[in-house]
Amino acid sequence: MPCLWVMPALQAALLAFFVLDALYMFWYDWSLLPLCVAAGLLGGTVYVQGFGLLSRDAEPGRKELALAAASMVGDLGVAT
Repeated sequence: MPCLWVMPALQAALLAFFVLDALYMFWYDWSLLPLCVAAGLLGGTVYVQGFGLLSRDAEPGRKELALAAASMVGDLGVAT
């Protein structure tokens, strides 16, 4: 997918919206739930598409190393 950066940009826009909503409380009922689900789906899609792009574009001799390194870095990012 050549436009992989669009989904994290949308996720960042949702983050900015949620921060503003937490500060000013202009929208605070259950109707926020679909936006939360959308943010999670965007994150999961980026994760899957990123690994797919990496496995497709990596050299055959380095594919396993690239996927292992990306997996480790992803887990470190979640842990911090």
